Amino acid sequence: MTRYLFFAVVGTALFWCVYRLLLRREHCLNVNRFFLLLTLALSLVLPLVHPQVVVPRPTVASGGGYLLELPGIVAEAPAAAVQQSVAEVSADAVRGVDVWTVLGVLYWAGVALSALILVVRYGVLWHKLQKYVFVRQGRFRVAVTDDEEPSFSFFRYIVAGRGGMTDAELQQVLRHERLHAAQGHSWDRLAVQLVCCLLWFDPFVWLYGRDLREVHE
Repeated sequence: MTRYLFFAVVGTALFWCVYRLLLRREHCLNVNRFFLLLTLALSLVLPLVHPQVVVPRPTVASGGGYLLELPGIVAEAPAAAVQQSVAEVSADAVRGVDVWTVLGVLYWAGVALSALILVVRYGVLWHKLQKYVFVRQGRFRVAVTDDEEPSFSFFRYIVAGRGGMTDAELQQVLRHERLHAAQGHSWDRLAVQLVCCLLWFDPFVWLYGRDLREVHE
């Protein structure tokens, strides 16, 4: 698990640096979005790949593989020294297990806390949606309020606050939010947030989320 997490963090760091250096200033937003989502997925998948390298064993026919045993070179260690070495190794192993156990507990506690926060956030958002009156418009459900509140989209739900906007401005806001909903940006955010729960200690995953929000807008 430690090896997997290490290479996952290395992958997100390398891919994010490539994005910042080569693609961030590009105006092809679909390419940027595809690159961010693809490389984030690759960062999770590639550490699972363990290529098997087969090394042929040398044989006598190929001129190698002789094992020479020279008598008198290796002396038997005293029993007391052997017991002491075993005791030291056992003590080191116990200390190592304790350290890795603590780190494992901290990691899974972070995952559980991050997942709980995410569930609570979506629960609060879903509860907030219940107070609006939605009108079905095609495959979307749209709610327009008279309050000055930020407009947003959540999967097929669109909420816009009219405030002091004119009808033309309101329609422009609704078109913008329909574009978010039609392109599935909520799925993008959910995917990145789930990865953030898994790699909550990785700063590059959070930078992925920030850059993806910039691409969406």
